[in-house]
Amino acid sequence: MQKRWSIIFALTTLALSQIMCSLINTVGDRLENEVSKTLTVISSTLEAAQKEFPTLQSQMEKTVAAAQTNAPDMEELQKTLRAVQTEVNSPPEVSSESTAGSISGKLSYPSEFIPPLTVVAFELKNNQMSGKTYQQNTETNQMSYQLNDLPPGEYYMVAYVQDPKNTLAAGYTEASLCGLTADCEDHSLVKVQVKNGENTGNIDLMDWYAPEGTYPNKP
Repeated sequence: MQKRWSIIFALTTLALSQIMCSLINTVGDRLENEVSKTLTVISSTLEAAQKEFPTLQSQMEKTVAAAQTNAPDMEELQKTLRAVQTEVNSPPEVSSESTAGSISGKLSYPSEFIPPLTVVAFELKNNQMSGKTYQQNTETNQMSYQLNDLPPGEYYMVAYVQDPKNTLAAGYTEASLCGLTADCEDHSLVKVQVKNGENTGNIDLMDWYAPEGTYPNKP
């Protein structure tokens, strides 16, 4: 009985050995095939790369040559930079054109209140009224004015009552400068100078006592 089991064990071991050898051979064949395929692909890739390399090299050389051809001229670039630096270091010229000025002062009226007035600046050219005027309307009891946007030059200043039925007017006159006392008989208008961008102040329109016809007609 023991011999029989020994024979069966030996036969079984032999069969298993043959099966293992067969499996090893099969796996080895498959691995060999896969390795062979991989080596073939690598070889083909290398051959293709070697064929393409001269073309790539030629294209690179052309690109470098084109870049060198299109590169900016350093001398021209330096000239441009110098011109920009000169422009930056040179301050802009201040315009010599005239800028507007203004005239301001106090208002009055020979009564308990100040009616709405029209303040008028008569432009002078060569000591004569040019016919051009600048105006500003005031409100009831407004005690001062400032007439803006006046070109530099000389002006006569007069304030007229807005009510068309009231013909009274007050000017900036020699009598105003005199103090409007009984001794101040000169009611002629005084020239007012306007300078570039400046306000000419203290031009008080107080002389309501000038004879009729002394001041220009209301525009």
